Amino acid sequence: MSNVLRVKLPLMIISIILVVIFTEYFLILPSSISNFVSELQQWIVILAAFAIVLGAFNLVKIHLPKISKSKEISDKFLNAWLIAIMTITIVIGLIYGTTSSQYTFIFTNLLSPVSTAVWSIMAFYFCGAVLRTFRARNLESTVLIISTFLVASGNAPAITAFIPWYENLKTWIMNVPNVSAMRGMIIATGIGVLFTGVKMLLQVERRSTVGAGE
Repeated sequence: MSNVLRVKLPLMIISIILVVIFTEYFLILPSSISNFVSELQQWIVILAAFAIVLGAFNLVKIHLPKISKSKEISDKFLNAWLIAIMTITIVIGLIYGTTSSQYTFIFTNLLSPVSTAVWSIMAFYFCGAVLRTFRARNLESTVLIISTFLVASGNAPAITAFIPWYENLKTWIMNVPNVSAMRGMIIATGIGVLFTGVKMLLQVERRSTVGAGE
């Protein structure tokens, strides 16, 4: 009985939901089924919201003990600051709304500068990772290194000021080879998602509901 509740029942629910959603997307069905699919999609959004709440509680569960157990004062301050900012943001969002000036102030004056600072610091790490990873071992890696250098240097105003056509070269690389590669990746990802859904529909893919060893 426990195996039915833990394995068979979740897979059966997933299969039924996939059949209903796929059928409603490709075929014209009665309005009752379309309304049911719309309600189902709304429930998915609700479940995602509960997942965010669960993530917030998990964040507090992890960082709150570190405030008292951590030996470094900087660690205590950072953990307390994280919980405080998260709490303030949630309270302001619930009271004033996500479109209020108070809520926008947090994103404009706190999140954006912090994000910029973090990405600036990580830029040095990325440069080191590029030097370690992108080695000209074959033709493909050589082309990747050259195109990366052209795009990165094309964003530097000092270079484009002396070489006006350099920015056009960077734009061509981003709009032609890069877009072509991204479209290929999107198509491959879509095919992978489609086949994963079919495997779940046929109850072949079970890693989403049961352990890998079961």
